[in-house]
Amino acid sequence: MRVLRTITLTVVWFFGVNAARGQEPTKWYSKSGPAGQIFRVLKGDPRFKKVGVVGLGDGSLAAFSEVGQDWTFFELDEEVKRRAEESKDKRFLRDAKGKVRVILGDGRQLLHERKEKFGLLVLDAFCSDAIPVHLLTTDSVALYRRRLAADGILAFHVSNKYVDLQLVLGNLAAEVKMAACYRKHVPTEKERKLGAAESEWVVMARKKEDLAPILKSGDWQPARTTPGAKVWTDDFSNILEFLRKKVACRCLVSSRPPRAVSPM
Repeated sequence: MRVLRTITLTVVWFFGVNAARGQEPTKWYSKSGPAGQIFRVLKGDPRFKKVGVVGLGDGSLAAFSEVGQDWTFFELDEEVKRRAEESKDKRFLRDAKGKVRVILGDGRQLLHERKEKFGLLVLDAFCSDAIPVHLLTTDSVALYRRRLAADGILAFHVSNKYVDLQLVLGNLAAEVKMAACYRKHVPTEKERKLGAAESEWVVMARKKEDLAPILKSGDWQPARTTPGAKVWTDDFSNILEFLRKKVACRCLVSSRPPRAVSPM
């Protein structure tokens, strides 16, 4: 179990470890999903010698680290860090093959303060219904670019049942002239039995060629955009514009005024 505390609410998620398969990441980080695919097709890629991750969770992504790699997780919540480091059944951090450190604080602020460059920078903080918008603006993407190696890759985990973040990132990528591709993975019944869950990811890079190994592995499409939509900045964002259709319909229904009742 991991507990994520935001400013507005506390969300509790349960993750599984497939006992028969050891400390193998499941759910959104399964090897059959986009996360597993990224690390599988780029296994041994020199860019991954330096990896940064905003958002720790239970540390599942650390299971993809390799010997000789240097991973830095940026985590806002001290309790999340404690659970990931001390959990008896989730040993992703302790069993990681690469060198792994966890730094407490706001991910964007820490990236601003630190001057290191990453070959891969993962943003994994968007699954709650309290989305940290400040991590999804033109200003933040400009910061991520500065912290990327010349051919580096940004990977955004955007599984969110309320907001279509693919569109948000597609618009941002178009604005800052970066290539962006999206993949949604719906696991087969066999994959579900092994612990996989439906997940969505977006990858971005300065040039499409930098994403070539990932795109060649299949099922990735150019991230959709909304022509004419105003991109998110530190001064402007509009989550309502990107609500998924089912959520938007429920909001419309619930916002209808009550029917007037004739006086007796």
